[in-house]
Amino acid sequence: AKDVTKENRNRKPLLLVGVACLLATAGIIAGVVVSLGGESATTTSAATTYWKECVPPDPWEENGEEGEGTTATTPTPSSYRFNYMLRILINEDVYLLPDGSRSSKSPLTEPCPPANRALKWLADDDELILATSFSNRERVLQRFAIAVLFFSTGGPDWADPGNWLSGESECDWQGVICDPERAEGLEGVITSVTLLAVNNVRGELPDEIGLLQNLVNLNFAECDVGGTIPKGIFMLHRFEELFAPNNKLTGTIPWQLFSLDHMPSLARIVLGGN
Repeated sequence: AKDVTKENRNRKPLLLVGVACLLATAGIIAGVVVSLGGESATTTSAATTYWKECVPPDPWEENGEEGEGTTATTPTPSSYRFNYMLRILINEDVYLLPDGSRSSKSPLTEPCPPANRALKWLADDDELILATSFSNRERVLQRFAIAVLFFSTGGPDWADPGNWLSGESECDWQGVICDPERAEGLEGVITSVTLLAVNNVRGELPDEIGLLQNLVNLNFAECDVGGTIPKGIFMLHRFEELFAPNNKLTGTIPWQLFSLDHMPSLARIVLGGN
């Protein structure tokens, strides 16, 4: 009995040391998991919220002591890249008023419209960093137009934006198809765009869709897209198919869709359920 008791007593320190080691190891693993999880959460949060925040500046702000009144807010200066790209885009026909004039309030310069958000991204945040010369006009127009579509259809809130607005070519973005044979110096021209209903696509189609001059097919079936069919689509002389059943489109079907002068290649329109 004495030998057994002594042996058990000798085991207790060993057991205590073993338990302590296990607890320490578990603590280290938990710390690593928490650290990695925290880093991942921070990265994901930044990626998903970066383009959600767009608050128009207050045109008036308090100035000086209380009771002294208000003055206009000084606008934030635009970058030189923004201004160069603005010069390329401002003269496009999609920004003409019905009488052929240009509005003093352009969606390119007013804060927060999709066109302004797309232009700011293209000029200052796009990892691809396109050249801003007029010789690169076609590429600027194409990448800008597809970015406007992203912002107009709730892209920042899509369930899975995939690689949209990444530094990859817009021809490689999810749902975008390009034809390299029509490129004429570009990597490829966009011929087809498909927006997926499972992505929580909503909002409206932008007039800037008319800048995708080689677009043949546009598919956003079963989405939550509203508004009217944009006038920009009438500029697409190679356009063949609009597939948009079960959305929230309103208004009458524009006569231009059936005009050979405006849409000579159009072969199919599916708008049931709107």
